[in-house]
Amino acid sequence: MRDDDAAARSGARAPVSTEPTTTAPTTPPPAATSPSAPAQPAATADPAQTAEPAAPAAPAAPAAPPAPTVSDEIVTRTNAERTKAGLAPLAVSACGTQQAETRTALLVAEDRFEHDPLEPVLEACAARAVGENLALGYPTPLAVVAGWMGSEGHRANILNPTYTQIGVACTASPKGQLCAQVFLG
Repeated sequence: MRDDDAAARSGARAPVSTEPTTTAPTTPPPAATSPSAPAQPAATADPAQTAEPAAPAAPAAPAAPPAPTVSDEIVTRTNAERTKAGLAPLAVSACGTQQAETRTALLVAEDRFEHDPLEPVLEACAARAVGENLALGYPTPLAVVAGWMGSEGHRANILNPTYTQIGVACTASPKGQLCAQVFLG
């Protein structure tokens, strides 16, 4: 059943952010660690000689956790905005994420920047309410979420208490990164 709340419907088709910033994107280089080779005991020529056992090699330092993806950062920043407004954070939805990935990939492949009908998302994710935010050309997750928060319709989606789940995906395009938030309730 679809949510008939006028605010949810109007926010689902909010105007898209179209003012990209001009700062080039920056990403930290991936963290790389290489374990050191364990010390090998020295071979002896005379088997009658007993060599002292080699000290065990120090354990390799644990690998650094992977850097968050752009999508992860957008979810984190979106939930920070909801928390500031006294709302519960959104849980990440695998279905919503898949829908966001499919939608951004299609828009980039077809060189479009517009909202497609949301009914397929309702059906695929068995949701009763759905909304979508799109952004194109913003260089960082901070800039993407700031752009959405500066737009009345996008802000309404982010702060809609009906929504309990989110899926986010970004796809590279010749015009910059195209990101989508799919909200489910």
